[in-house]
Amino acid sequence: MRKHIWQDFIPTYHCVRIFDIPPSFFVNQGYQYIFMDLDNTLASFRSKTPSQEVQSWIKSLTDAHLNLLIVSNNQPLRVEKYVKSLNIPFIAPAGKPSPKKLKAYIKKQGIHLKKVVFIGDQVLTDCWMANQLGVDSILTEKLVKEDHWPTWINRVLEKPIRSWLKNRQLLKNWRDFT
Repeated sequence: MRKHIWQDFIPTYHCVRIFDIPPSFFVNQGYQYIFMDLDNTLASFRSKTPSQEVQSWIKSLTDAHLNLLIVSNNQPLRVEKYVKSLNIPFIAPAGKPSPKKLKAYIKKQGIHLKKVVFIGDQVLTDCWMANQLGVDSILTEKLVKEDHWPTWINRVLEKPIRSWLKNRQLLKNWRDFT
């Protein structure tokens, strides 16, 4: 049987907001590493510093002994300024959807792929990269309405894919796995 052209974009889980997912979900699923996108997943691309909600959520994850990594296509200076107070490592620019930089990081750190989940708000970059790497993924909805201009094209291109995923009930709510 032939694989559907959009099969590579199917996320493992779906959530509306990243902050709704408690650390216990990740621990119970056997994840030790949470790799996540920054812009419109964790914060608006206009946010220079983490909100109190971001700080609290990140602290709850680190208190649960989960290892975090920000993987962003944005410029290193923007990402570095944002994550500085969170004390989280990052890869920027990550070159998503290419898994090359993240694959090198995983190999260097000796991370087992089954222990990783990737969280992001874009099907074309985040879910596709996670599937190419062979790690689980969580697709979120956009955190804020506004997007950085380079993302506009992706949003237009991913609209039919998201519709296909929704119509075939392939967006599995993370809560169904708790």
